[in-house]
Amino acid sequence: MASGGCAPASTSGSAGGGIAGTKTVSASLWWDSFVALSDDLDRAAASPSAAISDALAERIKGHHAWLRGSVSMFGKPNDASRTALDVSQVAVGEHRLAVKHDLKEAALHVSKSLKLDEVQSYILVKRSSESTPTTHDADTEEFLRLVCSLSLISIRSQKMFLFVISRSLVLAVRDNLSVVHYAVW
Repeated sequence: MASGGCAPASTSGSAGGGIAGTKTVSASLWWDSFVALSDDLDRAAASPSAAISDALAERIKGHHAWLRGSVSMFGKPNDASRTALDVSQVAVGEHRLAVKHDLKEAALHVSKSLKLDEVQSYILVKRSSESTPTTHDADTEEFLRLVCSLSLISIRSQKMFLFVISRSLVLAVRDNLSVVHYAVW
């Protein structure tokens, strides 16, 4: 196994998602991608004379907990999240995730490799597999390798964007952009 990579998962077991039913986990495990917010803040910074839009202020508020908690919001592996993936659907706040066996296996490997909460790993793996449709054409082991690699890149990007956003907001507060200050604090 390469440094920071994921080992192929065992493919034994049922092809279904697990036990029927829904398991609810903390809404704080969900995050929306930080890429769009970072881009919006860059555009706002490029026009410092323009007022920050109410829509941008609302988007910042929507990310409030993650901006305050930063990367510490990415949790550690734990039994509650691991067992939550044993059911057919996981509710993360208002979001519902259908648990698919192949994605669960990849998520458990990502969780182990990155020391990341299993449900958050599942979210990451699901997003990574959706962003690269060709991963579904690969055989099982290749699929797991591809999704694990994409997930590793994605989590590093999300953390980087979270830091970039935090920096942008600190600079905006320093420059006394009151709407940003209100939205963040």
